[in-house]
Amino acid sequence: MDEDGRMDQDTGEPDQAEWDPATLNSAEELDEDELGVDPLEEGAQAPDHWSVAETYGTTAYEQEQGEGLDRKLAAERPDVEP
Repeated sequence: MDEDGRMDQDTGEPDQAEWDPATLNSAEELDEDELGVDPLEEGAQAPDHWSVAETYGTTAYEQEQGEGLDRKLAAERPDVEP
């Protein structure tokens, strides 16, 4: 934006981010040609033996009754105690 609060016109020149070394370096870290694999294709790994169907509220009865506070709080606890 300029001083008057208006959006700047596109001049057709490359943005400063295209020439910023920090921006280029972070993009180069994900270069799949150098890594030999695309790091963005790996995705997140789901926990073993977990399914949405195992959670509360998948049946009509459970949906009608609602989930109790104790059950909600138990779901928030970590699986492994420190």
